[in-house]
Amino acid sequence: MEERPLILVTGANGQLGQSFRFCAPAFKDVDMVFLDRSQLDISNAKHCRKTLEHWMPDIVINCAAYTNVEKAEDEPEAAMMQNGTAPAFLAVACALTGAHLIHFSTDYVFDGNQSTAYVESDAVAPISAYGSSKLSGERGVISSGCEHWIFRVAWLYSPFAHNFYKTMLRFGKDRPELKVVADQWGAPTNAIVLANDILHVCCKWLFDDNWDMPTGIYHYAHSGKTTWHGFASEIIMKSGLSTPVVPVTSADFPTKARRPMFSLLDASLFFEKSGCASIDWKTALDRCIQTHHDIDNLRQ
Repeated sequence: MEERPLILVTGANGQLGQSFRFCAPAFKDVDMVFLDRSQLDISNAKHCRKTLEHWMPDIVINCAAYTNVEKAEDEPEAAMMQNGTAPAFLAVACALTGAHLIHFSTDYVFDGNQSTAYVESDAVAPISAYGSSKLSGERGVISSGCEHWIFRVAWLYSPFAHNFYKTMLRFGKDRPELKVVADQWGAPTNAIVLANDILHVCCKWLFDDNWDMPTGIYHYAHSGKTTWHGFASEIIMKSGLSTPVVPVTSADFPTKARRPMFSLLDASLFFEKSGCASIDWKTALDRCIQTHHDIDNLRQ
């Protein structure tokens, strides 16, 4: 009996890892193994190599990352280790074992000074410790020699872990009003839709000999654009809450980490090469809210 392809997912307990786990049952032609940090610490080069030699996956999906943008300003070395050095360790292990690596980067590799959506070839210029660490991770993966796809994503949210969507729901129920910045532009990304599309790409790569999506960097985003205020307003309205959402400026809410003021990603290359269908960010939010309800109902 022929062995089924194996996909190994790191960072299984994070938002993106949980999103892949949620989508996994629909992909019945592959086996998937999910490893949390206690099972695979990608900042340990020897552990990366031994773990991949044990499992010998066809594809590794790296969801392990340092994601606290503010805290990264206080501990840039920790952010650089987890986001910069560790992906290189994992990529080298993939090169040695023949695994195809999928790695996730961020819109924060850009400075946000453009007025048009960023394409993959635009100049990178991170303005935060977090953005610098993620750019270092991209370069480490590329220099490792492994076959890879790097997907830059932005404004990830889902029913899992900690994210803006869940914070707005909580605050919308607990506070008399919400003040949210209205001068930073981008496109919110439903992590479950992202995970589903990436798994479709994996299956195309594994099973369709006529399909070809070159290795390299791709941007992934839903269509349309909004501000954090616009996103928050849509979350509150579509969740049936009536909490006022007040627009404020970034200057009203100073943070340690500088954020790109405009970080819209042009994902047309990904959708052209992958064959996946793009959806707009409001439709993606509708899907998240419905999925969230479905998950809550299953837990009752």
